Amino acid sequence: MPQIEDILHIAFLSTLDIIAMLSNALYIYIIRRKTPKHLSSYSSLLLNIACVDFLASICSLMCTYCTRFYTPDGQNRVGYRGKVRESAHANEALDDNDLIAVLYWVFGYQIDRIWYTYREPIQIYTALHSFSGSIVLAYSGPCTLINVKFCHLSLAIHTNLVGQSVALLLFTFAYRLWVLETSDKRTEKREIWTRIQIVLIIFGVVNTIIFYLGASYDVPGFPHDYPYSAIALFGGITENLVPRSSLFSLLVISEAGFGAIIYFRGRLHRKIQTLRSTDRHDHQMIYRSLIAQMMLPAAYIPALSLWLLDLMGIVHSRTLQRAILVASSVFALASPLINMYYIPPYRKRDSLSCAVDSWACRCGTRPLILWLLDALEIVHSRTLQRTILVCTVLFPLVSPLINMYYIPPYRKTPLDLSAYAILLFNIACVDFFSAFCSFMCIIRILTFDDYFIFVHIGPCSLVNAQFCSFFLSGHVECVAQSVHLLLISFTYRLWMLSSKTVIELDSISRRLWTASATVLLLFLISTIVFYHSLTYDVPGFPKHHTISVLDLTGGLKENLFGRFSVFYVLSTFSIGLCTIFFIGRSHQLIYRSLTAQMLLPLSYSMSSALWLLHVFGVVRSQILQRTLYSACSLLPIDSSTHFVEKKLIYFTSLFAFVSPLINMYYIPPYRRYLKSLFSSRDKVVPINSSGDSKPSRI
Repeated sequence: MPQIEDILHIAFLSTLDIIAMLSNALYIYIIRRKTPKHLSSYSSLLLNIACVDFLASICSLMCTYCTRFYTPDGQNRVGYRGKVRESAHANEALDDNDLIAVLYWVFGYQIDRIWYTYREPIQIYTALHSFSGSIVLAYSGPCTLINVKFCHLSLAIHTNLVGQSVALLLFTFAYRLWVLETSDKRTEKREIWTRIQIVLIIFGVVNTIIFYLGASYDVPGFPHDYPYSAIALFGGITENLVPRSSLFSLLVISEAGFGAIIYFRGRLHRKIQTLRSTDRHDHQMIYRSLIAQMMLPAAYIPALSLWLLDLMGIVHSRTLQRAILVASSVFALASPLINMYYIPPYRKRDSLSCAVDSWACRCGTRPLILWLLDALEIVHSRTLQRTILVCTVLFPLVSPLINMYYIPPYRKTPLDLSAYAILLFNIACVDFFSAFCSFMCIIRILTFDDYFIFVHIGPCSLVNAQFCSFFLSGHVECVAQSVHLLLISFTYRLWMLSSKTVIELDSISRRLWTASATVLLLFLISTIVFYHSLTYDVPGFPKHHTISVLDLTGGLKENLFGRFSVFYVLSTFSIGLCTIFFIGRSHQLIYRSLTAQMLLPLSYSMSSALWLLHVFGVVRSQILQRTLYSACSLLPIDSSTHFVEKKLIYFTSLFAFVSPLINMYYIPPYRRYLKSLFSSRDKVVPINSSGDSKPSRI
């Protein structure tokens, strides 16, 4: 019997998909009837995208699904009601009842969910590679009136159509760039773009068939309350190649395609700037539409991060289980609305006339957007701004103090944790230095003519820009070093569990110190490279700020230091986080601490997605400029924009602030030590038989 939250969830998604279908149907009609002649060639691309989104919304409506979590022994990890975990290890993570109520109501009924089952009856703390698993999806949409294979076919079509939307968006950027760089008289070359579209369609059809054929419909021990399909991903190298290849191709399209979109966006922007003002209008309106649509694939980044929180065991919640698929439903709805708003010939036709008390009002999209922006200004009251300002100013200052207070508990480290304490000590030192650098070089990140400009407003600005760049380089690379040390921690625990021989404690300590020293050497090299990749002058930028500039433009052989530094930091988070996940589960006492710390790298993906909204020009806001760095702004509020400059606490300094708190909470010896320090009760000394009140030695 479905619960009330599942009924609301299905009702919301169905409403969303129906609105998306109607929006795309209206958009298709406008394209066919109202496209001006100078946009006729471009309208063919828009028509293809609208048809893809229309079909995707239909498939999403047909295959609405609900989910449940299962542990390796077949027990419920998150029950269907989302309130009780029956696993023996149910106290490892939070559930829906522990989440903030506002967050639950905002996201709880909007995001589809995914199930996991582990088919081999093994213990939960064994290594990940020793068992195979499946992603199980249970359906409750209209497709269940036919059969489960039809449901999985609808899911396969919907998933690949979302990937097709990303590919078509990349195709659209490349086409606009080609139009600007190639004479329109070369009509014979337009056949190339038609062939590319045909290739994309063929690839989507083939991948849909592979996705459909790679499913199974029977999982031992899984209940048959709902029709479900399973996608097996884990196992040996030669096992489950069909579903792996299908999902891998979708990930490549989403990730590599979004990177290519960023590349073509930069070239298109520079090309438009070289045009005369009279020739720039048509290209400029299409460019703005494409930039707004870039927000759609960027939505996958925070959605994937929320989903990974549940997958990695940090928070077990159906709220987060739905996170990965809500972005796909947004594609079909947002894409036509964006195009109808940003392209004037279509915007003139998208307003509807509605009669209220014998007078007509025009119900367009712009008044709604302006109303939402005004509502944001009202919500952020002065009291909230002042509170957040105080927290932001104190945040970088408190982080070093917490790490300083974290070092003394190492004296209370028991013998069985003495080797692991070496890694904890190195992490605490790195976080201490990271927090100190963050406090010294409080910054805002701006974009100016394809330059990344770091505006320093911290204490380092009293010296010079080179001094600020030193602390900026140290902070950025310290955060990357924290990920390396976290990876070493997971690897060490896995090695200790899998090793069948007894190894001396001194040998283990030497290996850990060697690994930490190697990471330190890598940190020094990367810091030097990042520091020397910065410049301190941008033509046309105001001179009254203390700035550092990261230039990533130019040819293949230009600005190699800056590109290497950015690639190193980004690859550290992406590859390191994936490696941490696939290493496996280790000792229970340490595993809880390490799993909780995995939340820290995930925060970067969400903050990067928000920051990219500002970089790409979707939303101009100083809030988004600071999301990639822990910053506080002492600049005045700009009342000319709808977004008030709010002083927020952001994500990078969470490493330095949260990491020691996690370790001191999850590792019992350190937690007991802190309790003893804060205990104010007088200790009662027992009197021995001789009447002497002196305490005896234990």
